[in-house]
Amino acid sequence: MKIIKVSLLLFISLVCNAQSIKDSSLRIVAIGTHLSYQFPDYDLAKRFGNSFSLGGEVMLKTKRYFLFGIEGSYFFGNTVYEDVLKPLKNSDGFITNNVGNPANLEITHGGWYVLGYIGKLLNVVNYNKNSGILVKCGIGYMQHFVKFNEPPNMEGNIPALQSAEMIKGFDRYTGGIATMQYIGFVNFGTNKLTNFALGFELFQGYTSSYRKFNFNTGQADTQQRFDMLYGFRFTWYLPLYKQVKEFYY
Repeated sequence: MKIIKVSLLLFISLVCNAQSIKDSSLRIVAIGTHLSYQFPDYDLAKRFGNSFSLGGEVMLKTKRYFLFGIEGSYFFGNTVYEDVLKPLKNSDGFITNNVGNPANLEITHGGWYVLGYIGKLLNVVNYNKNSGILVKCGIGYMQHFVKFNEPPNMEGNIPALQSAEMIKGFDRYTGGIATMQYIGFVNFGTNKLTNFALGFELFQGYTSSYRKFNFNTGQADTQQRFDMLYGFRFTWYLPLYKQVKEFYY
């Protein structure tokens, strides 16, 4: 009989906890990790192709549905449109290593951003007071660059890419202020494992080169750039909130 009473109390506790997040707007601190697939536009589309992005965030949702947070992400891809190593190519269009053979070189791109944001949760669903349309915007900092990947065990190497100072003439190291807009759907469920968001993200970068001279053009790089990324994001959240427990006898 005692076991039945304890089991009944536990069941009532779980039910009441489930009702608390469904029926009341809670103050929630959530740690999130996200994956995005992004498309470049404007100046960035002239340099790079599509990219994946991996990152994380910390978000605070208030009882009045306002959002405050910080987030960061690293984006990466395999397509570089600019022929940044043109000065190193021979008449046949190949780059040779220091033993005279065609170099085995992979050219990719990477970048990262970090920013703070504010937002609003629009509770347009009836089943849960802490789920709905998520809208946010932010401001922070963005960087992107070209990467040169030589296999560590290959025979020979490319002399011009062994010097950090020489690489600065090829890597298009660029950065500046970034802004972000996001709209999507977020679900904070009764089970802390079913908390996620799906949405559309948009980034603008007001950037310029940190390298004042590009070897492939033979010119100073003083252009003010407008870089854009947009794409789709999936976020999984680990929420940290105090559930309300109510017992009835």
